[in-house]
Amino acid sequence: MSKDRRNVKKHHPTLQPIGNPGDESDKTVRIKIGKKESLPKDTNGCMTLRVVAGRDMLSFVILKPGKQILIGRDENADLRLQDRAVSSRHAVINYLENGDINIIDIGSTNGTIVNGARIQSCPLNDGDYLEIGDASLRVSWQSMSEVMHQQRVLERLNAANTDPLTGLLTRSYLQEEAEKLLQVCITRNIPLSCAFIDLDKFKPINDTFGHQVGDEVLKNVGRIILMKVRSGDPCVRYGGDEILLIFPGIDEKVAQQVVNRIRTSILRHEWGRIAVGLQLSASFGVSSYKEGDNFKDVLNKADKAVYKAKNSGRNKVVTYTSELG
Repeated sequence: MSKDRRNVKKHHPTLQPIGNPGDESDKTVRIKIGKKESLPKDTNGCMTLRVVAGRDMLSFVILKPGKQILIGRDENADLRLQDRAVSSRHAVINYLENGDINIIDIGSTNGTIVNGARIQSCPLNDGDYLEIGDASLRVSWQSMSEVMHQQRVLERLNAANTDPLTGLLTRSYLQEEAEKLLQVCITRNIPLSCAFIDLDKFKPINDTFGHQVGDEVLKNVGRIILMKVRSGDPCVRYGGDEILLIFPGIDEKVAQQVVNRIRTSILRHEWGRIAVGLQLSASFGVSSYKEGDNFKDVLNKADKAVYKAKNSGRNKVVTYTSELG
């Protein structure tokens, strides 16, 4: 998705103390779509096709009964994929009025794969995985809250004050807004936590696979993070492969749980879609505001915690209070 900054509003994070970021406990029960089944009319959700790994990660389209979806590099495609291994007109998905969904490869160069098998045409069900070029996609039933969250993430990626590569806030946020946010939390008597993320062995990735792959890694990491946090949680590209997360209204214990989910998502992501043999993990340091701290104090504690995580085995979460405080 291109970054047209002319008509995009600035992203101004707001306090959201209620509810935990990254909480997946309320996921909608999946509904099987098959030949003899149809969607309950009162279900508040929709079928989606979304990119879960690859250059176009987070791109998605809603599947609507009676409509056909074109997938490809063509500028008129309903789901446009930038990967060069994708044909201009690669495949179509038909969602019939009776609830049946099927996919047809329309003469693509590199073929269409569904659940590991190359197909010419086949039915699709909730949870099926597709491989189109180097993109990994999933068909899934999503609640409207999930769809709206995904749309908000895409909007954040295109906000005017974000880093053009990762879609995260730039470091200028720390000079302009971070201390103000802390003071609001103090005034409202609610907690504030921070987490530093440092990608493990990122320099060898650049050295081995090249800087273009390194950029794609950073881009995907940004998207993984934004999908796991709340819409109002500031996420800042601090420098290079370092990322800072700020959690207003969240204490250190809950922040630890959130970033551990992010750590797991990074570890399990299909990095091989970007480059064969590519793997990635990350280390995390978490801290929270204590009486008398300014924002720089909270930041320094998170920095010390991530330093310990990096130097005690990597791919782990260290909290300042429990391990350094």
